[in-house]
Amino acid sequence: MSNLVERTLSGALYVAVMVASIVWLPRYVFIVIIGVLAVMALREYLRLAKPREGKAYALWIVKALLWIVLPMAMLCGLIVISRTLVLALFVFVWMNDTGAYCVGTLTARLPGGNHKMAPVISPKKSWEGLCGGFAFALLAGYIFSLYAGEYALWQWLLLAMLVAVSATLGDLYESKVKRHAGVKDSGQFLPGHGGVLDRFDSVLFASVAVFVIAILIHYC
Repeated sequence: MSNLVERTLSGALYVAVMVASIVWLPRYVFIVIIGVLAVMALREYLRLAKPREGKAYALWIVKALLWIVLPMAMLCGLIVISRTLVLALFVFVWMNDTGAYCVGTLTARLPGGNHKMAPVISPKKSWEGLCGGFAFALLAGYIFSLYAGEYALWQWLLLAMLVAVSATLGDLYESKVKRHAGVKDSGQFLPGHGGVLDRFDSVLFASVAVFVIAILIHYC
């Protein structure tokens, strides 16, 4: 099986499982899945950070709580507040990644190429790709405003923009962690896609932003 086919099939399975657990299955199924993924992400981060006893280990615990445990817990809280918000979060992240990849790849072939955004941390990321990701995420926000209802257009667009920004920051942060550890992937969670952190680096940062906005919208 070629790497492209393997990557496509595993990616499609991942999307199908996440969408099904968000939209159709009981909420506790999603919470259990996120709990399992959180444990796997912590194990990956432990291998990347390689903490020792003392201050280094204490710092690892703090970073793990802030980067992995807290966002994962917020995801579980979001599914209780609104399934639609959780679905939108994942869709916005996926659309941002897709837009960044497509636009970045296309513009790289044009005269002058891409303008690198963070060449040391993530050489493939470009400002053109960033704009493409934002555009795709905002388009998804507009579509949600048409068919999902629940919030006004400006709220969906604000959510899409916040997710695009935070998802990009999350991706860059994980790239920095991996570069420091000297590895390409955080693990082998999905064939062709890397580890849990590779798949959820964008979601982790984005879930914090969406959770805060959800609390403000629903309870303030």
